[in-house]
Amino acid sequence: MRTPFLFLLFFFSLHAYAQPQTSAPTGSLKGTVENAKTKANVHVVQVSITHAVTGEKKSVLTNYYGKYFFEDLEPGIYAVQTYHGNYYDTLLLNVAVLADSATKMKIKIRAREVPVVVVNVSLHPPDNLYEITYDDEGPDLPFYSGTWWTEENISTAGYDLLAFQHLLVNPGKVKRLEISIPPHGKIPPEIAQFTQLERLRISFYGSPVLTDELWKLSRLKKLNIHSDMPLTVPPGIKELQQLEELIFSCKELQPLPDEFAQLKSIRILSLNSCGLTAVPPPIAGLTRLRWLSMNGNKLKTVPAFLTGLTELRSLGLSYNELPEIPAEISRLIKLEELYLENNRLITLPPEIGQLTSLRQLTLEKNQLTVLPESFGKLEKLTSLQLEQNRLRELPASVGQMTALTFIFASGNNLASLPREVGMLTQLTEVDLKNNKITVLPVEIGNWRKLEQLTLSGNRLITLPASVGQLDSLTRLFLLGNPLRQLPAEITGLKKLECLELEKLGLLQLPDTTWNFINKFGYIISGVPDSIAGKPVSYYLKHPDIDPFSKKFVQGKLSFTGDSVTKIVLNKISQANRDVLPFYFFIMHTCMQEDHSPGRDPDFIFYAYHQLREAAAHFVLTRPCTFCAAIKSKEYAEFYDLWRSFITCSMGAYTENADQQIKAGYARLKKNCGSKYAEEYEELIREIFCSGKG
Repeated sequence: MRTPFLFLLFFFSLHAYAQPQTSAPTGSLKGTVENAKTKANVHVVQVSITHAVTGEKKSVLTNYYGKYFFEDLEPGIYAVQTYHGNYYDTLLLNVAVLADSATKMKIKIRAREVPVVVVNVSLHPPDNLYEITYDDEGPDLPFYSGTWWTEENISTAGYDLLAFQHLLVNPGKVKRLEISIPPHGKIPPEIAQFTQLERLRISFYGSPVLTDELWKLSRLKKLNIHSDMPLTVPPGIKELQQLEELIFSCKELQPLPDEFAQLKSIRILSLNSCGLTAVPPPIAGLTRLRWLSMNGNKLKTVPAFLTGLTELRSLGLSYNELPEIPAEISRLIKLEELYLENNRLITLPPEIGQLTSLRQLTLEKNQLTVLPESFGKLEKLTSLQLEQNRLRELPASVGQMTALTFIFASGNNLASLPREVGMLTQLTEVDLKNNKITVLPVEIGNWRKLEQLTLSGNRLITLPASVGQLDSLTRLFLLGNPLRQLPAEITGLKKLECLELEKLGLLQLPDTTWNFINKFGYIISGVPDSIAGKPVSYYLKHPDIDPFSKKFVQGKLSFTGDSVTKIVLNKISQANRDVLPFYFFIMHTCMQEDHSPGRDPDFIFYAYHQLREAAAHFVLTRPCTFCAAIKSKEYAEFYDLWRSFITCSMGAYTENADQQIKAGYARLKKNCGSKYAEEYEELIREIFCSGKG
């Protein structure tokens, strides 16, 4: 066994570990989390540790960021139990000399070969988790995590020495292990002693080398290898005959050895983001494979041998460079999931309709212009994802896909829907935004289970009266459509919680329908008697005030995220002195409205940001008017409110921002000289997130 090095542990990371001695006792040593308190304005957990021989308890303090504070402890062996929110850690500590100066966050080792182990105390497990699971006969040590440091590796986080002595007391009890290997590190040879190991994850932070010790783990069922560098798989992997799940994640997977095909027990194989340009031929021998994922590679073809894996239930080929899918795909008759998004597909073979076991199919972000009529034979499909293609229409046969609950087809060129979509009575969500749809079929009224319908960014002028039959509908999105009419039946949508549409062309709706759509937004409560000392009637009759703004102040127009709202908010930048108080009133009323997350998030996003942009635009284009008003007695109380709304409203400082700022200064100088220069500079910094003044 290797003798531990004398080393200096300097840690600004989350945890620091060294090698425990083999003589460390096991069993009944315990400690408890006693209390939480505050030290130096950070969350601190106090942990009680117990000396193995004397039974004396001492305390270890750790702040929320993983730095450690120690009281005086004698060298010896301790045990500690730390609570992580949902589980406990019970670990042995071989303690040497602890920090004599906690503020320096340093541990000094005396001139004796005694290592130190520091236990993580955190509300959340760390990223570089080193996990151990015992069977029922051994102690319960679910998580063990940390970082090793040596004199040679003092500035690099990772495991430079992986000592398993604390486990090797009874290695046959270890069933699961997760380890991390630092740059220039290697898999510890002791790993071969874990003869009962069933699950192993190894993360390499340098060049990965799979050593022969791995192939001695004959009971291994799940193996996960992660690296950001090229990975070579040795022929010895064939020895893992009980392996059922294998995951490789690396920058570039070198050609797999022919012996790889001998892994007959593999059911799950993941080769995501491995830099593959072709499907590795040895995969053809994995005839029992049920789940194969090769997403995020550079595959340009689907080889014929891949379609010979007839036991496949799930196949992932997303984010590759596939221009087509071969007709032989029809051989995968047991396939339930097929992931093809973000490829270069222009068409699909008619044979895809023979995959009658499919339940999920993803085709978004391709170049599809048409779907084969055989598509309708996918009668078990529950989710259809077609976003961001070039589809001009959906086949009538889509009506046969009666198990569908979701249709996502946004960002295509659809001009209409086939009447047969009315047969899809199990639908709960349909997203057709950003198409060219001009009319909807009456048959959509059969979507009685539909909860969300998204039609934003189309060319709809009205909706069919049957929309009133959508009893379960809670969210309806229609922004970006040139609506001119709505059926009275829309008022029958009793469960509707969110409605987004353009009201600009709907001002002539009957009162009942108008009042229904108007309630989805902020409506002013209580019309004021006067504004800035003048009766409100003065403004409501004023010819220089637009009709939309008058409706808003009268409580007849809701504040939402549509174009009408934008018109009203931006009027303040055009208002003359006589009507300016009226528009100040609108801005202040909207600013003081509840914009909390409890409101509909889409309402918040559109309406709130329109308000911020309108406020910033007013400050930039009419600096003298704004500064003069906000300095006045009447509006001074709103200054902080304006600042909160304009802060970062125009984003970070850019060249375009520079042009706007210079134009603003020019207006300021022309209209009021340098009177408000200081105030304007402060506001500019707010608008552009500390941009130049």
